[in-house]
Amino acid sequence: TLEPYRLYVPSTYNPNKQYPLVVWLHGAWPEWNVDLAMDLTKKKFEVLAEKHDCMLLSVNGYSFGFYGAASPHLLPSKVSAEEQKCLDLCENEPLYAIEEVCGKFTVDRARIFLCGNSMGGGGTFWIASRHREMFRAIAPCGALTTSDLYALDFSSLKGMPTLFVCGTENIGYENAQDKVDDLCKIGLDAHLCTVPAGIHDDAWVDALPDMFEFFMAH
Repeated sequence: TLEPYRLYVPSTYNPNKQYPLVVWLHGAWPEWNVDLAMDLTKKKFEVLAEKHDCMLLSVNGYSFGFYGAASPHLLPSKVSAEEQKCLDLCENEPLYAIEEVCGKFTVDRARIFLCGNSMGGGGTFWIASRHREMFRAIAPCGALTTSDLYALDFSSLKGMPTLFVCGTENIGYENAQDKVDDLCKIGLDAHLCTVPAGIHDDAWVDALPDMFEFFMAH
């Protein structure tokens, strides 16, 4: 299938300059798509991209799988061959979008950042763990606050700057700090960004300024 993506290029774009790229992965519900993910922020994404002079890529994804990892427990060994084929396509989709954007614009490949909410948060962990060399820092939002987090192999992410975003009304928020502590023990440079009264669907919107500041500091 043809899967769209939305790219925001700052108004000051100069092809002779390299730009950081923030990649956003949306959530799992069928109504989620690149337009909703961007429009929900009421232009916050675009304002922050302008402020920090960076590009923003929002890719469309499938509801099946965490952008390549089998849901709900992120264990690809439990899926059928046909499901695995779909998961491989899910994983490759954002990677191909990144490559296409890098081919058309002067992206600083040393400063590509990955983030997302819910399924996109799980996808952030999954894709970064399997393609560590592509990303400078990550910000998973509202994802894997339960035991599902431990199904992932984080060995490749040692030293990865990670901002774990979670609203206080998100399921499993009471586990959030423990998760961050565990990530630090594994070797990630992990930090918790708490959103007071934030719910699962859109706590990440309020955290966007913190996420951009975190990315641009790396």
